[in-house]
Amino acid sequence: MTDMSTSTAFWQAFWSLFDAAIAHGVDPSVFTPCAAEGGKTRPSPSGVMAFAAEFYDISMVELCGQRRDQHAVEARALAAWGLRRAGTPWSLTAIGRAMGGRDHTTIINLVRRADHFREASPRFAGACADLKARFHLAEEKTPCLQH
Repeated sequence: MTDMSTSTAFWQAFWSLFDAAIAHGVDPSVFTPCAAEGGKTRPSPSGVMAFAAEFYDISMVELCGQRRDQHAVEARALAAWGLRRAGTPWSLTAIGRAMGGRDHTTIINLVRRADHFREASPRFAGACADLKARFHLAEEKTPCLQH
């Protein structure tokens, strides 16, 4: 069970992203959970992105920003992997829009990096497992290159 400070930080990050995204013209539908088979809902991109930002202790602005240091790249890769590989129905283009207006080819690259990080880093692999557990996600069988 998460403590109150973790939950508070998560929601603060969520609303921070929401406000910033709306101010920059992002389509609000990226924040809406979508129905999945069996009547379950799947997380919105903002929820997965907030998880990645919290795990790497960076702000949502940094996650969606232009920083290229390893810490920020790993956080973005975790978010992209969670949205593409872990069973959410978001297209590469939609993920790119949600992650600061990135191109779909950038998302492909981030997902491939995430696959590499999962094999090379126990910490990153653990983050992926935690993300899947928090959002009740399953591995996606669809190849990354489809969009």
